[in-house]
Amino acid sequence: MSGATLTVVRDGTATVIALAGRLTATSLAPVWTRSIEAAQTAGAALVIDLTGADLVDTSGAALLLALEHAHEGVAEWRGLGPKSAALVGRLREAMA
Repeated sequence: MSGATLTVVRDGTATVIALAGRLTATSLAPVWTRSIEAAQTAGAALVIDLTGADLVDTSGAALLLALEHAHEGVAEWRGLGPKSAALVGRLREAMA
């Protein structure tokens, strides 16, 4: 899959932001603003579903942290692989 795609599902108890494809500097522009807006209006629970993500670079990791920040709370992560989780962790530490 090329590029990044975004699906937002609100089920009453949580908002699920599903990001798929390549989450890279060259592919995120079309989904960045819409995903941040979805996180800001998520309500109590935010789930970030990355089961369809093929690649997460530092720009993708920055978006994931920006989603949590926009939500003003901790998100539940689904499908974040170990290498991507380590990248997000390193970026989180660098931003602290």
